[in-house]
Amino acid sequence: MLTRWLPLATLVLFHCARPVYVPYTPLEQKTEFDQEKLYAAAEGALLEKGYLFQERDPDKHRLRTKPRMLTGGEGEPRFKYVWLVDTGGGTLRIELRCQEGQPGAEPVSCGKETPEKIVKEQRAIADKALAEARGD
Repeated sequence: MLTRWLPLATLVLFHCARPVYVPYTPLEQKTEFDQEKLYAAAEGALLEKGYLFQERDPDKHRLRTKPRMLTGGEGEPRFKYVWLVDTGGGTLRIELRCQEGQPGAEPVSCGKETPEKIVKEQRAIADKALAEARGD
């Protein structure tokens, strides 16, 4: 009886370990906050989520995180993920970039399909930044 269910159980476990890919769109949201306040809030949100910065430019209102691997049961990571954040003009812009696992590789577009976990992370970063800018 056990051998009859083993192939099905293996298939289910294999499917659960693979990431679910969904359409990806960079976030762009106009806010009522000035660009300096929004920059500080975005910086705080990323730091609170454990991201480190590769580039910080408060004069241009831009942030770039250090590459980070997708973890948490999503299968073998092929890419490291980088967040590009811009708050110029009071508009919160968050874009995901992918960097292949090779040292020194430049981050590029991740394409139209991205792991669902990363898309949710983008929304969580935006929500946290906006809450911080409001003083919540």
